[in-house]
Amino acid sequence: MSRPESTTILGAAKIVGRTEGGTSFGIMEAITAPEHAQIEKTVNGKKVKSDHLIEPLTNYFVGRLKQSVLKGNSTIGLIATTVNRWDSNTAYVGGLDWDLRFANDMYQITGTLAGSQAGKPDARKSGYIALLELDKKGGWLRGETYLEAISPDLDINDLGISWRTNTLDWAYYLSANKERPFSIFRRVSLYASGDRIWTYEGDSLSVWHSIAVEAQFKNYWTYTVGVGRNFESLSDRDVRRGGVLIKRPAVWWMFTSLSTDSRKRIQLQLNPRWWRTSIYYWEPNRQSYGSLVDLRIRIRLAPNIEFTIGPNYTYGVRDAQWVDLVEDNVNGQIKKRYVYGELKSQTLDLTTRADISLRNSGRFMTGC
Repeated sequence: MSRPESTTILGAAKIVGRTEGGTSFGIMEAITAPEHAQIEKTVNGKKVKSDHLIEPLTNYFVGRLKQSVLKGNSTIGLIATTVNRWDSNTAYVGGLDWDLRFANDMYQITGTLAGSQAGKPDARKSGYIALLELDKKGGWLRGETYLEAISPDLDINDLGISWRTNTLDWAYYLSANKERPFSIFRRVSLYASGDRIWTYEGDSLSVWHSIAVEAQFKNYWTYTVGVGRNFESLSDRDVRRGGVLIKRPAVWWMFTSLSTDSRKRIQLQLNPRWWRTSIYYWEPNRQSYGSLVDLRIRIRLAPNIEFTIGPNYTYGVRDAQWVDLVEDNVNGQIKKRYVYGELKSQTLDLTTRADISLRNSGRFMTGC
């Protein structure tokens, strides 16, 4: 069998613009040709070739509208996408989003409401996503919190991407800041953050909280130390490959960071982390643990040229790593056994990055 690697675009158009009233708009339309795979079969001793439709004639549409409000500091937007396949699956998505800012951008309210309908003509499913986020960005006390709901049947993957569905997620972040120099410090911040994720069925997938202190000294060195705890929850990562929900034990973790003066030509940053389960499971005296050491070196060769080198080493032990699903025939009945094993891993990687800014006719172009 032979099949094409891509579809052929028969035609496409895009229109974008902005009105004097602060309305931005964009429209994109594209039509792709039907594509066939060639299948070869043997009939009565002879090879017969036939064409099989694998991609129908399809129309793609994306429309976006955004309006400035509240004296231009805030926006409200609409988006719509459609995928119409000839005599096949269709997909529609529509959404409303907003970004409202008040008191010189100190307070911010953002959010999204969107719905989808996709699937076979006789079995389409509808889903939604809802997000509301509140932020305070100025003053000695800052923070943000959001609540997000993604229904089980949300499907935006025809003209977008959704990493997963069927989740409710609430998170928060708070910081208390003293930004005037005192004693040996230039500034000190205290942070608290946390997150909870659960499914529409009520299964808790993640619950964690952490606190941290960051201090910048008068020599511009910065030090951070913090501790966090993941509480006992469930993992559904293996369900999509034939497994089951498994218990995820509670974990304590600690992180710290030391960074030298960022104004200097060479800056060093060291970021070690450690984690360890605090509840034994599967067998007595078995647990998961690990550590990570990250070192970053930034070299500024010129005001517009920087290189960053980042070696990273991770060592970890997982006592419940998915292995396989085994089905046994016991007295005519199929019994499923879920096989897990201990996994020890070591990872060493080296990341490099270059940032170069070029001046051209009074404008800057940045590449990396």
